[in-house]
Amino acid sequence: MSTHRRRLSAVLHADLIGFVRLMEGAEDRTVSHLRSAQDEIWRPAIEAGGGTVVDDVGDSILAEFQSPRAAVAAAIDIQERMAQFNDMLDDDQRLMFRIGLHLGEIIVDEDKHAIFGDGVNVAARLETLCEPGGVCISRAANDQIRDKLSQTNQAVVDIRESKKQLAEYAARLKDDPSQKRVVDAANDLIKRLSAIEQELYQVKNQSSQDPLNYPIKLNNRIASLMGVVTGTDAAPTKQSYTVYEGLASEVNVHLRAADKLLTDDLAAFNKLVRDANIPAVVVKRKAGA
Repeated sequence: MSTHRRRLSAVLHADLIGFVRLMEGAEDRTVSHLRSAQDEIWRPAIEAGGGTVVDDVGDSILAEFQSPRAAVAAAIDIQERMAQFNDMLDDDQRLMFRIGLHLGEIIVDEDKHAIFGDGVNVAARLETLCEPGGVCISRAANDQIRDKLSQTNQAVVDIRESKKQLAEYAARLKDDPSQKRVVDAANDLIKRLSAIEQELYQVKNQSSQDPLNYPIKLNNRIASLMGVVTGTDAAPTKQSYTVYEGLASEVNVHLRAADKLLTDDLAAFNKLVRDANIPAVVVKRKAGA
């Protein structure tokens, strides 16, 4: 009996255009070209992105990735390298693929090493919408950039709410010598939260001219990238996703640091104020923030 599991994955489905025509009267040549493309381009690009080739029988290729961004980068890399591959072939011999990408739930048949389900079906349908040599990406995969921007902006909101309450403590208790420890702890936490906020958001912008005087920060850079990616009907470029990977990596470092301050360090501060019979700092954070 087969063992089935469900999981969320990025699915790549590709199909070779005009396979029957290519095979007519030139089976050996077409199979040789196809195998070369699979061995030299498809498999290396998919494996480099952490993906797995599930099926590459005949004129179609099915692969699974854990990361939608890695799937997109691999797909764009493949199409760019296939263009170079085809430049060495006569026009009637060229291998033109369409690629569909979707982030969705799949069913995994571990015994047969197969995947199926809505995630695979949507990727296959998207592939039929592509231009030859193109990549068609579902909104679910493209929303990764938007979600990272939302996560960054929410972190700034949480940091500012915490700083506001901490500053109120420091101002109210600054003239009470018995509460010096609380005041010092509040000011220290404000300082560390401000350092993270300044990496995520340009806090010095006060007028329309200020963006010209101060460098943009991570949230602005992600917003600009999202504008580039969503402002065209074409698939995002490999460069766009390479830029996003770098930005996301930077943002995640600061988000992890902010999360530690807003959980562990803020909890330690709240214990301090409770011991002094002072109401604790409460920040209503959104789920997943």
